[in-house]
Amino acid sequence: MMNLNFTQKLILIVLCVSLISMIAIFSFSYYELFKMSKHSQEVSENLGNHIADMTEQEMIKWAEEYLSQISKSQVKLYNTKLERMQDNVVKMAGYMEDLYRNQSNFVGRKLPTPNQAMANKPSAQMILTGGVLLSQSVESEMRLISNAEYLFGNIFKVNHYLSSLYLASETGIFFRYMLGGQYTADFDPRNRPWYINAKKSTKPVWVEPYMDAFTNELCSTCAVSYKDRQGKIAGVVAMDILLTTILSDIYSLRLGNSGYSFILDSRGYYLAHPEEAPNTDGFSKAEGDFKELLKDMMSLETGIKRVTVDGNDYYISFAPLVMTGWSLGIAVEYEEVISIALKMKAYIDSQANVATEQINDMLYQVTTKAFILVCIMIISVIIISIWVSKSITTPILKLTNGVKELATGNFNSKIDISSNDEIGILAECYNKMTDDLKKYIENLTEITAEKERIGAELSVATEIQADMLPKIFPPFSGRDDIHIAPMIQPAKEVGGDFYDFFFIDKEQTKLALVIADVSGKGVPAALFMVIAKVLIKNNNDLPPDQVLYTVNNLLCHDNNSNMFVTTFYSVIDLNTGEFTYANAGHNPPLLYTEKDKKAEYLILPKSPPLAVFPNKKYTSQSLTLSKGDTLLLFTDGVTEAFNPSSEMYGIDRLLHNTSHLWNLPVNDIVVEIYNSIKEFADIEPQSDDITILCCKFLR
Repeated sequence: MMNLNFTQKLILIVLCVSLISMIAIFSFSYYELFKMSKHSQEVSENLGNHIADMTEQEMIKWAEEYLSQISKSQVKLYNTKLERMQDNVVKMAGYMEDLYRNQSNFVGRKLPTPNQAMANKPSAQMILTGGVLLSQSVESEMRLISNAEYLFGNIFKVNHYLSSLYLASETGIFFRYMLGGQYTADFDPRNRPWYINAKKSTKPVWVEPYMDAFTNELCSTCAVSYKDRQGKIAGVVAMDILLTTILSDIYSLRLGNSGYSFILDSRGYYLAHPEEAPNTDGFSKAEGDFKELLKDMMSLETGIKRVTVDGNDYYISFAPLVMTGWSLGIAVEYEEVISIALKMKAYIDSQANVATEQINDMLYQVTTKAFILVCIMIISVIIISIWVSKSITTPILKLTNGVKELATGNFNSKIDISSNDEIGILAECYNKMTDDLKKYIENLTEITAEKERIGAELSVATEIQADMLPKIFPPFSGRDDIHIAPMIQPAKEVGGDFYDFFFIDKEQTKLALVIADVSGKGVPAALFMVIAKVLIKNNNDLPPDQVLYTVNNLLCHDNNSNMFVTTFYSVIDLNTGEFTYANAGHNPPLLYTEKDKKAEYLILPKSPPLAVFPNKKYTSQSLTLSKGDTLLLFTDGVTEAFNPSSEMYGIDRLLHNTSHLWNLPVNDIVVEIYNSIKEFADIEPQSDDITILCCKFLR
């Protein structure tokens, strides 16, 4: 080695390093692949043995848990449907009480009798029953009740599972909304079970299921009483609900080949069963442990049992529909539960064998390719090493001492070579490089330190700002009365826009919505945003105009930077739909009303932003939201986005582009609006922060 020249040493070193590296990599890869193959085979064998040793009780435990989860989830789904039906009856009763308390505000009209109404067309109908004579007071009450036509009709039209909506008054008036031409002359609703039971209860009552005389379908009745202005019971509101939808779900709910589901009412009658007709007495026909299980279901208990039905062993999971007194059962044969375990073992064994074959084949292919690749690389390294070594000449050695000096950090060292060839030029460049490098490193050290500091601070600021905004979506999990979706896109790392939404009461019935835009962008705007957001949230126990008044005075104090923030602050009462809001120089929101199928900008009084004029008073306004109404709050980064032709997006374009979006989920509305802005802006860079907050009222 000592007797070899520089070129020979270089070739030898490159060859040795390359060869050792390739052999090491090849050996390690082959060893690991071989271990993987052996491990795969061992895992396959152990897995097969483990499956074979699985006990029957473990599979039964899994089946019990699975059946229990399914029955509980299905019961929750059906309870939700029935609860919504019951809520409609309660709302109708509340509406009737409002009519009786405010009789002077309603005129009403004379409605046709059932025989006068058009056949096979739903409409409002009214008649006197039980031999009641038409007097002036009765006629006045009939006209008052006719005002329920609009509410009853809307509920009937949007709920396809309803057979009829109706009410009966204590005076013998019978009002209904259903198909015309169907009526029995001697019918007196005051003698019906639904009327009698509803009068005795302060809560909604459900009547045992029965076959509807007109539709010949299984249905149930939900009824609730209503009172007059003196607090006395004035009548009962009820609806006939076709159970077709629920029963079709039950018939389609099957587990495996033998599994099926059924519904039992409190009398022990089957409401739904794949092999029994509706309203069949199942309890009387049952025997042994299956009859005991049906008794538990009639008692509205929850559980899972192994019972014998018609000579076959079943696992039956059951859970109650407490609102109606029914119970859901899901059954699967015991033999099918055990067969799943056997099928699983056979499947895993076959898959393990396939995996072993694939890994062995892969090991062979990788080994062959790696060997060929190593040979090619060795030949390539030899050729390249010889070429590189010959291109390195003696003049490079003359630079060795200078390079050594430079490596020690001595940027003042110079190389004295006066030749005019490439090495001479290299020496001159080297000398100049040392001078430039010295200056460059000094400047780079300062710049790098400053840039790292600023970058770190901006990164922390971005995280802090993001953490201050709500970021769990969808918010308020489990609520179906309000849907919210926000989106914020700063123009820089940090911005001055912000949004917020939070409940301001312990009962979580009043929800505050806030959107704001701080003047300017970047770190100053972000800092001012943080201050404004905290102040607004800390004063949320005040009315909207007082919140803005208080926060404005706090921000005006020592505002030497002369910054300001436009703000729109509002509160929604989720019980009543009352929407109270106040504005401080912010863009007016868009309000889409489901009733009018139309969106308009709110008309807001002119008012300055916060932090401009101390002691400035702001004005609160309010309106009432209805179910399906949607609010769209946004900052001027939306309407003031520009395209490459310097055209502004504008409020008219926003109104037009949202006209077809209001029936979508709030998340989709926000995404579609942002996409339309990006499409409009094209390649034009974002000049301002973009913030959108969409809220849909569903109470």
